[in-house]
Amino acid sequence: MPIPASARAILDALRFGQTDKSAIRSLHERDWESALRFCDQSQLTLLVGAICGEHLPAAVRRRIEDDACKNAQKFARLKSEFFTIADALEHRGIEFVTLKGFTHSPDFTTDPLLRSQGDIDLWFERDVVYRANAVLLSLGYAAYCETEDRHLPPLIRRNGWVWNGDYHDPGAPIGVDLHYQLWDAALEKVKAPGIEDFWDRRTRRLFDERPLWVLHPADALAFSAVHQLMHVLRGDARLQRAWEIASFLENRKDDAGFWNEWREMHPERLRLLETVVFRMCAEWFGCELSSCVREELERAPSGIRLWLDRHGGAPVENLFEPNKNELWLHLALADSASGRLAVLRRRLVPLKRLHENQTGRLQGLRWSLRRAAHHARVLPATLIEGARWWWLQRELGRPFLKFLLASAFFDLGAFVFFVLYNLYLLDLGYHEKFLGLVSGSMTAGTLAAALPAAFLARRLGIRGTLLVAILGGAGASLLRVAATAESALLVAAFLHGGFFSLWAVCLSPAIASLSTEKNRSFAFSLVFAAGIGIGAVGGLVGGYLPRLFSLHPFLLGATPAKRASLILSCLILALAAPAAAKIHLPRMPRDRRKTYPRSPFVLAFLSALFVWTFATGAFNPFFNAYFAGPGHLPVERIGLIYAAAQLTQVGAVLLAPLCFRRIGEVNGVASMQFMTAAALAALAMTPAGWPALVLYPLYMAFQYMSLPGLSSMLMTRVGEREREGASAMNFVITSLAGMLAAFASGAVISRYGYPVMMGAAAALAALAALLFRGLIHDKA
Repeated sequence: MPIPASARAILDALRFGQTDKSAIRSLHERDWESALRFCDQSQLTLLVGAICGEHLPAAVRRRIEDDACKNAQKFARLKSEFFTIADALEHRGIEFVTLKGFTHSPDFTTDPLLRSQGDIDLWFERDVVYRANAVLLSLGYAAYCETEDRHLPPLIRRNGWVWNGDYHDPGAPIGVDLHYQLWDAALEKVKAPGIEDFWDRRTRRLFDERPLWVLHPADALAFSAVHQLMHVLRGDARLQRAWEIASFLENRKDDAGFWNEWREMHPERLRLLETVVFRMCAEWFGCELSSCVREELERAPSGIRLWLDRHGGAPVENLFEPNKNELWLHLALADSASGRLAVLRRRLVPLKRLHENQTGRLQGLRWSLRRAAHHARVLPATLIEGARWWWLQRELGRPFLKFLLASAFFDLGAFVFFVLYNLYLLDLGYHEKFLGLVSGSMTAGTLAAALPAAFLARRLGIRGTLLVAILGGAGASLLRVAATAESALLVAAFLHGGFFSLWAVCLSPAIASLSTEKNRSFAFSLVFAAGIGIGAVGGLVGGYLPRLFSLHPFLLGATPAKRASLILSCLILALAAPAAAKIHLPRMPRDRRKTYPRSPFVLAFLSALFVWTFATGAFNPFFNAYFAGPGHLPVERIGLIYAAAQLTQVGAVLLAPLCFRRIGEVNGVASMQFMTAAALAALAMTPAGWPALVLYPLYMAFQYMSLPGLSSMLMTRVGEREREGASAMNFVITSLAGMLAAFASGAVISRYGYPVMMGAAAALAALAALLFRGLIHDKA
């Protein structure tokens, strides 16, 4: 905690219900200098004297009593100037509401002399505020600095006063702020609906026998809260005002009538802004919240409650050690994406400069340099905390991260193998027709193992089945590298596909069990995006590993270099096993009966999925042969193309949840499938040269952009007991479609060439989009 011990002792002494003043009594004489400096800067000095007077050292008590005397003199001057202004405004028929200041007594503080009030705040309707400004100018007031929101430039009567370090100097000029609005939603990017109604509810109160317009008590509390929120969001929390709000909450905690009225008066959005501040004030000063306020907090969005739990004390800490944790609260409260971007820009790259009239050019330059140094110093920690905050909001725990690590090793090994294996077979003298047979055999293995995988998951659990998939997949991959005969290659591919089927069948249930319905779409997107990103690395590694093995000290030829690279990819894949062994996943009951769903949705989903997988499975296994054959590209260039496609897919997959939220899962999936069909059709009509290098990443991006929606749709619309069975049925269909597509495509390419096969696949992809759009409907 960066709050110094002396300041912590002051804050603890001001907590409501805190009778133990031992912390403040234990402060040494050398600590009181910093403690009083903190009190002065936070306007808490007079409160400390009133609440803790008997526990203070004599010298400190005398100093605060002297400050109280000077504050009384200043308060007398303030009231005199206020009544002069009020007389002049009323004489001209200008109505106003008095804000803050002495109007906060007795609701916020028992004695107005306990407030360090240095200015007068008046609220006018917008069409008369300039008339009021002209009245004050006629009384000898003048603007002394610029302003950017809510009120006109502050006014003072210049008297030659110079700052001397005394926060209670009775000779300091009294400032006057003429407000024309109480909250600037355009500047803050946060709406506060209902605040414009405060004027109509204003009430009359007597001050020194004089009637004045003031805010209704519930509205006065709301204004104090949003004004404090404004300062918090700007990294400038006001502790005196926070204590006064806490005092109000403490005194009214059992006043059910007031809180019912408060709830009826203020819209839900405004109540949310207020309760955020109430919760912070309760944490800082220990006041008790009413049951009504606690209910409002329970209804607050989860991101805001998370911020209050994690960073509720950050605005106070910011007074001692700079941080920008209030930024994440601001982003959570902002009303739009454009508003959030504006807030980010303003807080991370502030461009504000001090007005020269306020300080002079040289002092303004020094101030700007100090602020620039401050923001540069805080920026790295802010970005790190931003990443941490982004992740916390996703509400995915450590088990999910362990699964993500295991998936990363598995994907890296698999992608390096995938990039190189067909090229290795081409080196051995095989052609596209046999490559199609090998791909089909692997897909046949996934088909054969898909349904038994669900049974195995129930017997061994999801984690046990994942371990079998990892170790078996690594072993089968090694066998594929060691084999050279056609029959052995086909058998090894079949086994490889079977073990990969175990991984694939358990993937969706594992993610589903590690997420909730709220974050499941994001969880799938993150896993797929991470896998695709790893695929980009795998493409680069696969493209350059053979060259590495051809250099000293290996000096291998082209084919042995590819073989060594493939063996290394198998070892990388096996590294997923230690990470997977640490994942805690719920064990599935062995005796449950209903495993395979039979709903109309599942039938429609699997029918459309079959067509979609056949379409994409027709070209995907041959991409490297396509670029190596008709494209005449070297293996390094193919690896770069694959990496570029993978990186494009990362962005597409991460954008997918936003698309699904905007237009729904079904419309989103169908739209992405149409775009996939269009990209593949364009690729079919383009020579296998540089234009294809642009179209191929687009084709892969749109194709994979639909995957999170497909997986989330299936896992969300079947029962928890049906997930393993649904995942197995999903992979039966995709494996069968992929196997048939690979066999058919290899034959079509050998006879008619790539363009015919790719054009037919594009037509099937468009048909799949129509089927998804026509057979499946978004959940109500």
